[in-house]
Amino acid sequence: MKKIVTIDFDHTLKFETGETNEPTIKQIKALSNCILFVVTSRMFSDESLTEIKLFLSEHEIEVEKIIHTNGNSKLEALISLKSELHFEDDIWAIEDLKRDLPNIQIVNCFNLKKWQEYFQGL
Repeated sequence: MKKIVTIDFDHTLKFETGETNEPTIKQIKALSNCILFVVTSRMFSDESLTEIKLFLSEHEIEVEKIIHTNGNSKLEALISLKSELHFEDDIWAIEDLKRDLPNIQIVNCFNLKKWQEYFQGL
């Protein structure tokens, strides 16, 4: 049976600077026998969906579906998908998921340098 893997988008796959989070991309491409889903807390828009699809296509990452939680927790989506492995950069989301879904494996993709660059640009 294939493993269900969920992946956050912003900072987990792509930084706001437009750069790719290469270590995470490499980890995802190394997975086998998995069904991939992007679960992002972004608000749904055609623009967002197009950006994510284009990024995934450019990096040859095939996903079953892209889910926008519209600013809400990813918890419900991960439960409904029966996610077994989740890639996430948000340290608060990671703590919530570890608390509420102790059986899911979390890959912490937090990158302090990139977050500092992002906040300095605001």
